[in-house]
Amino acid sequence: MRLPILKLLLCLLLATPIEAGIYNFAEPDEWNLPSEYKDAAGAGGFNNAYKEILSIYGAIEIDTAQGKEKIERPRMHRYRMYSLLSNTKKSLTLDQHLAMTAAMIRLNVPEVQPSALEAMSLLRGLTRSPYAANFAMHAHLAAAQASVGEFSSAQESQQQVLDLWPKNIAEFKAEQPALYKLWMDNGLEDRLAFYRQVEELQLILYRVRMREAVARGKEKSNEGLTPYDLFGKPAVKYVGESGNFEVGTIAAQEKAKLPADALRIVQQLVIWNPHDDRLYWQLGELYNAQGGKANIEAARAIFYDLVKIKRVRSPEIFKRWEILSEHVFPPERKDSKPPFEVKTLLIGLGVGALAGVFLYWQIQALRRRKRPEAAG
Repeated sequence: MRLPILKLLLCLLLATPIEAGIYNFAEPDEWNLPSEYKDAAGAGGFNNAYKEILSIYGAIEIDTAQGKEKIERPRMHRYRMYSLLSNTKKSLTLDQHLAMTAAMIRLNVPEVQPSALEAMSLLRGLTRSPYAANFAMHAHLAAAQASVGEFSSAQESQQQVLDLWPKNIAEFKAEQPALYKLWMDNGLEDRLAFYRQVEELQLILYRVRMREAVARGKEKSNEGLTPYDLFGKPAVKYVGESGNFEVGTIAAQEKAKLPADALRIVQQLVIWNPHDDRLYWQLGELYNAQGGKANIEAARAIFYDLVKIKRVRSPEIFKRWEILSEHVFPPERKDSKPPFEVKTLLIGLGVGALAGVFLYWQIQALRRRKRPEAAG
């Protein structure tokens, strides 16, 4: 019995809080990222919306009083949700069970550490009955287990998530009707394949963290750590053609190793694992690899958070922060010639045509007047 206990203690000592898919349909805006979160520009931009979600989980500190309120209010809301649902005498529905266990997992901070343990105990029972075939409930169990460092159990539960994942919407409706209704009511019909893809990488993440926890022993230094190897072998190196980190680019050979939607996948993983600094680091690398001013600024903001706010001690992270902070964007070009517009051309042609017709009528009228005079 001693060996499993020692392994658990070891994981608890070394593990950054890590979670799996959190499917809380009472608060879908806190986990279901819109499809426009594909880069740092536009409505789904890093500073416009994404960073606010991270602040809600307390993963990013905000100095202003308003920012602190953004963090504290959702946390208090989770306390109330957990308290209200856990004390009810009525039987809870599926969405209520998901909301309550999500609140318990998300409240897994030092002052309320027992909540994740309690969630784990509750979810073990729920995944036997009545939700044995419900992939979302198994995902919550994996999240609870991982949040307290039980990565071996989390891997088993996460594999169950993937085994239960429906192949298509028709199978989903037939085998998990209650969850299917929640899924469809929240407009997630076209996101079934995407979330499965993220859950597959979540399983890889558990395996990596378990291996590293055992291999590193009691060593807590970040020296030598890199972003997670999530996208297969050989691992992606976030460097330019020079072999070193470069602003706004990544070597073509390295970019070819990334799936087309790598940025969206890691965005979702960070939302599910908001306190995992290495995932956040990986997100910064992916933003930088996208190129373009907005994405480079997002990468710079992430490395600022890691160095200045989270105080992560890693030479590689600090090097990237220095390079990005010193980068000066070239001035935007302003053309001396006004831009060509098709609309303006068409209006000009239309006015010219009308003027030509009017002139033609005038000439014809003058000719008609002169004919009688010539005849006289």
